[in-house]
Amino acid sequence: MAYAEFSDREGRSWRVWHTRPRLADVLSRLPLDWKEGWLTFECDGDKRRLAPVPRGWEDFSSARLDLLRRMAEPATKLAVTSDMLRREERQPG
Repeated sequence: MAYAEFSDREGRSWRVWHTRPRLADVLSRLPLDWKEGWLTFECDGDKRRLAPVPRGWEDFSSARLDLLRRMAEPATKLAVTSDMLRREERQPG
């Protein structure tokens, strides 16, 4: 599992890793961008998720990882939020 640690602009330490869903039930409900997994960012109880996973993220600088963290959505206890589902329903195809 790819894993990294970095500090944000405020000096808080974050951990980030690539999360890959495995349960068929979860996969069937995920938007396309999320089916290959997402980056999970975590710091002191704050958790965020970003999909799709940028290629080569493991080698990004702390500044670039912090930018991705700021782009990431706050995590909920559910792997799939209603907003994610609505966004996927609007996708053509």
